Amino acid sequence: MRYIHKQRHNMACGAIAFVNILKWLGWDNVTYKMVVDLRDAGIWCKEDGMTRDRFRNLLKIHDVPYKLKSGKVEYISRALRNGHLVCIEVGDEEYAHQFLIDGESDCFFHTINYSNDSRKIRKDLLQKIIRGKIIVITK
Repeated sequence: MRYIHKQRHNMACGAIAFVNILKWLGWDNVTYKMVVDLRDAGIWCKEDGMTRDRFRNLLKIHDVPYKLKSGKVEYISRALRNGHLVCIEVGDEEYAHQFLIDGESDCFFHTINYSNDSRKIRKDLLQKIIRGKIIVITK
């Protein structure tokens, strides 16, 4: 599956995570243009991005099945073993950088839009930066 890994607009991470979730769920014809359309509709903005609440509301509006789980590395590994996709939100209470995890190896998680430079994050580093819950996307 071809996910969007490169963030072309500053503060577009939530919209990119959302669009990539739709791709993972099998939606056809989902492209980067949808990220821009979400901005034009006021779902996210260039200055602040997308709030955690707005991100979760988008999931609900589009009937994306998800669960909130404790932000521990072992829960991420379990979700991946069960065939789920994991969304991570790192940042403050209101605004966060959203990215996805779709696989793992011994020391790393495989990421989607964590960084424009890397498609992986060390498990120990991720555990240090997670605050609060993770979002587990189910099918």
